[in-house]
Amino acid sequence: MDEILSRSPAGWAARHGSPKLPYPYTAASFVLLLLALVGSYLPYIIPFQVTLSDAAAPPASQAFMFWGAGLFVLPLIVLYTCVAYSVFRGEVSKDQAYH
Repeated sequence: MDEILSRSPAGWAARHGSPKLPYPYTAASFVLLLLALVGSYLPYIIPFQVTLSDAAAPPASQAFMFWGAGLFVLPLIVLYTCVAYSVFRGEVSKDQAYH
């Protein structure tokens, strides 16, 4: 397994000293593998039992989630994530030992 991971783009970036590239490569690999898994099951959510249209929520529930979570909560999460990344940006040098 280590051999497979070391040959991935994230492993290559980590070996060649690029500290910013392994995370996006790993995230992209995860998303692509998840899309491949979902695509292999379509149109079923539970293989050969429940389809996507059978499992869908009523339109009123979907609208509530879109307006409540999609347009209010999600931007707050993105804002918090951006602030956290700006606060903790950069690398820690060897002489900065806080533990």
